[in-house]
Amino acid sequence: MAPRKGISSFGATAFVGLVLTLAALFVWRAWSYYRLIERGEAVALPQFGSQFTAAGGSSGPAPLADLATADDPAIGPEDAKLVVVEFADYQCPFCNQASSTFREMAAVYGDRVRFVVRDFPVQDLHPDAVAAAEAAGCAQAQDKYWAMHDRLYALRGALSRDDLDRAAAQSGLDMAVYGACMDLHARIDEIQADLVAGVAAGVRGTPTFFFNGMPVEGAIPREAFEALIKRFLEAS
Repeated sequence: MAPRKGISSFGATAFVGLVLTLAALFVWRAWSYYRLIERGEAVALPQFGSQFTAAGGSSGPAPLADLATADDPAIGPEDAKLVVVEFADYQCPFCNQASSTFREMAAVYGDRVRFVVRDFPVQDLHPDAVAAAEAAGCAQAQDKYWAMHDRLYALRGALSRDDLDRAAAQSGLDMAVYGACMDLHARIDEIQADLVAGVAAGVRGTPTFFFNGMPVEGAIPREAFEALIKRFLEAS
């Protein structure tokens, strides 16, 4: 029995060593991403490079003032030290994947970080994305945006008009006002303005996040997202 105990102890030690090595590697990578963002370089996380819907265009840093608009849905103080802006498409599976992390980070850091969502529907790939963005905008007009945001992503790409109407009803919207908003395409100008701003900022697809104006492309893992937030908050 003694040899077995020795092997088990060795295995446990090796496992702990592996965990510490992986943790050190993660910290190093998070710091590397932060330094790239700080220098204004677009970051595409290499191990998650496929979790991004490309739509063309070119990347580059964008002025924060042009991104964190006052009329887009937001959580957090206007004078926050860090502003995170997401350009999103409700029919994009990678935006869906990123939405839970975005909402979790907003819940944790919403008193210190401002989180803003802007529309970037990639209509060539996602034919219902514009209508979904309109529905979200109509919900925002009734101060129901975040409830609608969560329900739209819960639909996982099934975004027919009937699906959108059900989500609106479940989100507590006045359906007569919502219906008129949708039928008149009352929010389409806002969506177009977001698209134009995104293209000007170098958005190439979704999701694209801007940390104080510096871009990160793709569905950022929770740990990396939080590490980036902490780096910006700790920066002098």
